[in-house]
Amino acid sequence: MVLRYGIVGLLAAGLLSGCSGTGELEAQNQELKSQVESLSAVMESLEGEKESLSSELASAKEQKEEAGKKAAALQATIDEMAKEAEIQDGDVVVRLIGKEDVEKDSSKWIFNSYSNLKFEITNNTDKDIQGIEGKLKIMDLFGKEILTAGCDFTGHTIPAGETVVNDDLSFEINEFINEHMKLYTTAYEDLKSEYKVTQIVFTDGTVKE
Repeated sequence: MVLRYGIVGLLAAGLLSGCSGTGELEAQNQELKSQVESLSAVMESLEGEKESLSSELASAKEQKEEAGKKAAALQATIDEMAKEAEIQDGDVVVRLIGKEDVEKDSSKWIFNSYSNLKFEITNNTDKDIQGIEGKLKIMDLFGKEILTAGCDFTGHTIPAGETVVNDDLSFEINEFINEHMKLYTTAYEDLKSEYKVTQIVFTDGTVKE
């Protein structure tokens, strides 16, 4: 009886020990499961933050591209406005097409000789011109400069796209200045000229220079 009781006691102790080990494993498994669930939640949160950051990055990139387009468009507008305010080659073409020399005659109240200059002016812009400021360079037949003088055209509107003739300008001759006498005594056919526009004033008040 004593021997049997001892065997039964050992079996009972083994069963209790086995039950105790199983309980610890379950507790550990439960803890690991809890940790895995916690890590999964953290990963989901990080994934959400990643998607949010990616969305913000894409939005910022899009805004940057849009800002770049607006800046380029603004620069193009500024460049166009600057171009509109700047004289372009061919905006106005001025040609000397004639010269008439008048000798001084005190009996006619003409106290100095002068040369009447006749010009052909072409307005190649899309607006009517009120006035033109520029410099006229007159040369001899061989291209040598005789003189350069300021030469402005005002008092007559020059319609857009049209050509007008202006014979209102006269150059008064000082007989003691060689250049003046050279101009006066040289026939028109033996003269060459260049006209450089320095400012254009339009009838709408805008200016090119």
